[in-house]
Amino acid sequence: MEANLARAEALLTALITLQVMLGWRAAQRERPRLHRALMLSAVFTSVVFLIPFVGRLAEFGLRPFRLAGHWSTLYWVVFATHDLAALLSVPVLLVALGLGLAERRVDHRDVSAIALPLWLYTLVTGLVLYVLLFEL
Repeated sequence: MEANLARAEALLTALITLQVMLGWRAAQRERPRLHRALMLSAVFTSVVFLIPFVGRLAEFGLRPFRLAGHWSTLYWVVFATHDLAALLSVPVLLVALGLGLAERRVDHRDVSAIALPLWLYTLVTGLVLYVLLFEL
């Protein structure tokens, strides 16, 4: 059950990553309606992600990392920076979302320059943590 929930989280994370990257590309290509649709989809999918994530944490707690040596060092560095980036990204993403919805494009672009790398780092390191915890 725990592994199935984690697998669902990883699939949702991969989908969010794709939505964010395609949304960023749409913005770069000056396709604001597509950008908006993709980014709103990414935000919605992020909220959906929280269902299995919170459920798994409530039911099973944090999964201990079982490998030692360099793997353990890698895990703890990725885990710590992932959690920090996730914590920092939420308010920045909410501001970027609000500015985008308000069509304050210059401000949205400036805040998104911070939000995008934070969000992508959180997503990619989330996938790395899934592999380290459930696939090794």
